[in-house]
Amino acid sequence: GALPVTGLRKAAAENGYALALHIRQNLAAAPLNGQVLASSAAASADLRGDLTADSAAALSSLDQLIGLHAMLAALLEIRASEQFRPGRSGSAPSSLQQGNAQP
Repeated sequence: GALPVTGLRKAAAENGYALALHIRQNLAAAPLNGQVLASSAAASADLRGDLTADSAAALSSLDQLIGLHAMLAALLEIRASEQFRPGRSGSAPSSLQQGNAQP
């Protein structure tokens, strides 16, 4: 069955909080990751090493973008769930009310 609207809001808040904690923990390692990437690039002795360092930097950037997208999705989920509060003009979409919600 469908989650009640209050359950959606609670789940959105819990998801956002968990994601914020995860991102904060990863931020603590960011300076070290940057140092490792810089050391790898500096230690490169040939084109193969340069490509390896460039690939590592690109993958690190991709990881950061994925984290940013996850954070934006959580914020959007929280903001959208706030629109379903009692007294708001909006209501939960019929697909959520009827239990047809898709991930």
